[in-house]
Amino acid sequence: MKRFLAFDHCNDLIVGYDDCGPGYSRKKLPVSSALVFMIRGLGLNWKQPIGYVLCHTACNGEIVFELLCKCLDILFDIGLDVKLVISDQGSNFTQMTNKLGITPDRPYFLYVERVYCYMYDPPHLLKSVCNNLFKYSIHFDDQKTARWTDISDFFKIDQKQRFRLARNSQNVMLSCQPFRK
Repeated sequence: MKRFLAFDHCNDLIVGYDDCGPGYSRKKLPVSSALVFMIRGLGLNWKQPIGYVLCHTACNGEIVFELLCKCLDILFDIGLDVKLVISDQGSNFTQMTNKLGITPDRPYFLYVERVYCYMYDPPHLLKSVCNNLFKYSIHFDDQKTARWTDISDFFKIDQKQRFRLARNSQNVMLSCQPFRK
């Protein structure tokens, strides 16, 4: 995110500093991150951003939790029946899931006597699996092991086939490269 400051004439304030909204003190730290809350239909294909906060760095997990609760309250008050909350796997969201009591055995949480399912964003989960396969082998209960070389070997063989099973293998292989600074 590009950092810059601008003056909002209507609200008589400088925009571009850390601001988590009403109830939180503004800090004179330049913004480099935005936390956006979005809703999406389950039965119909629609989505709508409903709010955002601007942060100097990733928004603290405690603040994310409080903002999520505010969103859930507002959405319930206007008649939207939220079923699922999705986030990426950032440390702030991990902190929030701990506060919500989310575990692999309990992938839901109770808030104001309502049940909400919780999951991490599937593309981020796939990226994590790719990155972990680069570093480690995955061992299964039935004594089988998955390694990155299994996927790599499959793509090499598939590229030589007349009728390929993985058409965009080069794109997949490139997109699954681990992030390096």
